[in-house]
Amino acid sequence: MLEFIRTKTIGVQAQGLDLWVIHGRLDDALYTVDLRLKISRPDLIVQDARGRLLRYTTNRCPLAEEYAGRVKGQALGRELSRRIKDDVGKAGCRHLANLFADCAQAAARAELKAFLAGSDPAAGGVEGILASFYLKFPQLEGFLHEH
Repeated sequence: MLEFIRTKTIGVQAQGLDLWVIHGRLDDALYTVDLRLKISRPDLIVQDARGRLLRYTTNRCPLAEEYAGRVKGQALGRELSRRIKDDVGKAGCRHLANLFADCAQAAARAELKAFLAGSDPAAGGVEGILASFYLKFPQLEGFLHEH
């Protein structure tokens, strides 16, 4: 008999050429957590971050809603990962922090997909395209390998 189910859904949508809008939701028997991010392009800076805890287990969890907004102005990358872990997870809710990290990864992967779509695979192959991507977005090189 099934005892526990957790679902996590993340969607990334381009709104024009200069904005990614990301919505994430984690839902299980104990938690329901929503996150909405707006990340500007091409600089990949967090413009807005709004977390909402609908179901949670500790009184500290709702504090993460306020902490999520503290990463505004931060670029996607390892520094953002550290801030999410420290500002959202340790001070508030690790479930929102985990969802936030996954949403940030999804935005970075969407940017990589957009870059690949505009690249010529014959010009240096996959390695050459990735090298060009990381020249344009050096902060993402280690970041894309974190999850």
